[in-house]
Amino acid sequence: MIQNQKRISGRVIGLLVVCLFLACPLWAADYFVSSTGNDANSGGSPESPWQTLKRINRVTFAAGDRIFLEGGHTFDGGLQFDADDRGSGAAPITVASYGTGRATIRAGAGTGVSLYNTSGFVIRNLNIVGGWSAVSQSGNTDNGIDAYNDLNGSVKLTYIRIDNVEISGFRNAGIAIGGYPADGGKSGFRDVRITNSLVHDNGDVGIISWGYFKTDATGYANENIHVSYCRTYNNRGVVNRGQHSGSGIILGDVDGGVIERCVSYNNGDLNNHTSGGPVGIWAWDANNVTIQNNESYANKSATLDGGGFDLDGGVTNSVMQYNYSHDNFGAGFLFAQFPGARPFHNNVARYNISQNDDRKTGQAGIYFWNAGSGLRDCQVYNNTVFLSPSSLNPMPRALRLESGLTDIRLYNNIFMTTGGLPLVDIAGSQTNLVLRNNNYWSSGDEFVVRWDGVVYNSFADWQAATGQERSGGVNVGWNVDPLFRAPGTGTAINNPHLLPALSAYRIQNYSPLSNAGNDLLLEGLNPGGRDYSGTATPTGGAFDIGAVETTNYLRNTGFETGNDAGWLQWWDTGLTPFSSAYVDNGAVHSGHFRLGHWAATAYRQYTYQTVSDLPNGSYTLKVRLFSSGGQRWAGVGVKGYDAANPAAERFVQTTGDADFQEYTISDIVVSSNQCTVWLWSDAGANQWLLADDFELTPSIQENVASNGASFVSASVPSTMVAGHRYPVSLTLRNSGTSTWYPAGRSAHRLGSQHGQDNTTWGLNRVLLPHPVAPDQEHTFTFIVTAPSASGTHPLQWRMVQDYVEWFGDYTPPVMVQVEGRHNQAQFVSQSVPATMEAGKSYTVAVTIRNTGNTTWTSDALYRLGSQHAQDNTTWGLNRVLLSSGVSVSAGQEHTFSFTVTAPSASGTYPFQWRMVQDYVEWFGDYTPGVNVTVNAPAPL
Repeated sequence: MIQNQKRISGRVIGLLVVCLFLACPLWAADYFVSSTGNDANSGGSPESPWQTLKRINRVTFAAGDRIFLEGGHTFDGGLQFDADDRGSGAAPITVASYGTGRATIRAGAGTGVSLYNTSGFVIRNLNIVGGWSAVSQSGNTDNGIDAYNDLNGSVKLTYIRIDNVEISGFRNAGIAIGGYPADGGKSGFRDVRITNSLVHDNGDVGIISWGYFKTDATGYANENIHVSYCRTYNNRGVVNRGQHSGSGIILGDVDGGVIERCVSYNNGDLNNHTSGGPVGIWAWDANNVTIQNNESYANKSATLDGGGFDLDGGVTNSVMQYNYSHDNFGAGFLFAQFPGARPFHNNVARYNISQNDDRKTGQAGIYFWNAGSGLRDCQVYNNTVFLSPSSLNPMPRALRLESGLTDIRLYNNIFMTTGGLPLVDIAGSQTNLVLRNNNYWSSGDEFVVRWDGVVYNSFADWQAATGQERSGGVNVGWNVDPLFRAPGTGTAINNPHLLPALSAYRIQNYSPLSNAGNDLLLEGLNPGGRDYSGTATPTGGAFDIGAVETTNYLRNTGFETGNDAGWLQWWDTGLTPFSSAYVDNGAVHSGHFRLGHWAATAYRQYTYQTVSDLPNGSYTLKVRLFSSGGQRWAGVGVKGYDAANPAAERFVQTTGDADFQEYTISDIVVSSNQCTVWLWSDAGANQWLLADDFELTPSIQENVASNGASFVSASVPSTMVAGHRYPVSLTLRNSGTSTWYPAGRSAHRLGSQHGQDNTTWGLNRVLLPHPVAPDQEHTFTFIVTAPSASGTHPLQWRMVQDYVEWFGDYTPPVMVQVEGRHNQAQFVSQSVPATMEAGKSYTVAVTIRNTGNTTWTSDALYRLGSQHAQDNTTWGLNRVLLSSGVSVSAGQEHTFSFTVTAPSASGTYPFQWRMVQDYVEWFGDYTPGVNVTVNAPAPL
């Protein structure tokens, strides 16, 4: 927008808005627009609305102003804001709908909402539509919402909120946040949140942040950009665009970014750029980006890429975790470094699932590509990749490292293919590449690994030739069926909250990969404490292999180690040195091995495992048993679980089976943080008992709701005056599956933290006014009282269900600077008659400026008090009150206009006043003393 095209109009002030925040102006206005309105109206109320967006664009807006477009109505053109329109985080300029439904901005060939060199905006509850057609590749040339900063000097404009909007039909981007200053600096935006929005059927990209790119740049144009609960789809690409085109979400040139709980699909099919393509969700030229809990699928490209997720050129210190990628043309998870990019290092992919990616463009489920200045120091662990053949790609691969890389480490991943597809394809020239405790399974066909151009059809041969999957001379890799529940059956979920329920790639509890993973903590990694499904890791004493941790607390449950590691044995001393317990590969329930009890003579055999550090709670024990029958006693049991009764024991007995049968002991209530699982045989000669696939798992509670809370935003004054009261707003989303309820013994509240339940701010609980359902947001607005002691004090909160648990995100701690109270006042002017008639009433006025740091209100007992002598009632009163609702902030003036009554006796009387806070202090200037002459009443 060109600034001189905007005419500053008179401000429409409907009412005095007493600001909740010190940074907010005293006067703020509401503006209403309806297609049935008239631009000659005042615009200040729904009864007198304006009609067009052009009328809005003629106004200069201030912090706290609000613009409302009538829901269900359509408005042609676009909204344009520039540097003269400036809000703040405490008092943003809001653009939203009013009435029923959403308003639609029909932008045609232009921009829907333009924020040019300005910030401090909330844009919510709108439809924004452009004229772009993917078929004709014409109709629009701009962005839906365009926040653009070209200020020189690497200026960061702060605070933008975009929520609950639907944007479609723009050639470039649905939402674009970025800067391109003439000095080539890193100007952009800080503290941006894009939430709950649908961005679809645009050209180049759905949502993007960007900046002025330079290979040798330091710093980033944007900071702290958060995209969540958004859906980007059918952003198909611009034909013959000179770059990749057709992505869902891109965070570029950003330091501190989050993309979470988004779904991106069916983007990019029209991209025909031969040097690069689109991806569903990705970041590039960025630092400290987290991409988590998202689904990206069916993304395409006519040339390259078209994948699910990507950390691309110049990304550092970033992570992709807990994501589900499937049925994309390109890689499920891509690490890529292009020529001229800034350094790429210290990036992670963990606990993700890739199903049937690499459908067309020849990449892989997990794909590394380095054509730039170096790709190094990345970790890939506990991911699951499944690939079946594709009609569009003759050779999809589970894992591919295409070019020379440095310090790449892969642990605890599962790579599974069908139809003879390659499991691994790794180019030569790798430096310090480590593959350890990964599982490679080619289901129903030949094992295929390609290493530096050589094809290996034997896992053992590959290990021996490369030294991979070995540690300390010991083989640590796996080549076994992972025993997934239903590989290849994952479908589109389209609901981020349901992603953890994807069960196709949950390994069964008796999988040999349960508790078989590398100890990531010993590798110096911090794996985050949870898996794809939200289960705590490690469970059962060791990390599992794959993205989904089993909940089996026992070790070596299927004896696939080929021995009884993790189990202890006892037998009759008369059998020493012969043991009647053994592990072999005879009849099995699953895998290749199982445990057996047998002896040629009568015997008693006891096999057991004690689980320590077991979370107290309810558990279920399962085991598959197969026995000859006829034993004096044979079966399985559990003991040592009851802290109050150490001798408590539960067991089940077998009397002979035709094949392996499942035996269960349910509702084992553990209160001692441990238990011992045992197998016992008291048998005659040649009687046998076989055991396989032990499971000790938490008892399943169906449909049990869980508490969850995600931080959304906060509005907290950064400075306060000791003892003064201030409003605070904290917005949280119910990210659990249970509704927050305001009443009852176990009600949900907002509780103070740092330390927990402190009353530093005058209260430790904030009540809910109404229930908050899952996936809804609630803003807690409440009053805090600044501590009496000056200094820096932390303000932090978290959700709590009383008498149940604290849960969810902590709000970011705000370090509030509390200043000592300082009352001060300066005399400005007064209007007092020099003569009065005895007994008559007169109006006088005294104007005082607040030169202290406190805010004067009637509730805080600020008054104008009489002087000469102090508290005299010479003029009929000794206090002048502030009107209810009036506040006088630091730097503001206030005129006390009041009525006095002249004394009944003639003479000269002093008239003087001073500010007082009752019960605290007198303070500030005395008003200049006026000697008023009071004359006797005129004779009748």
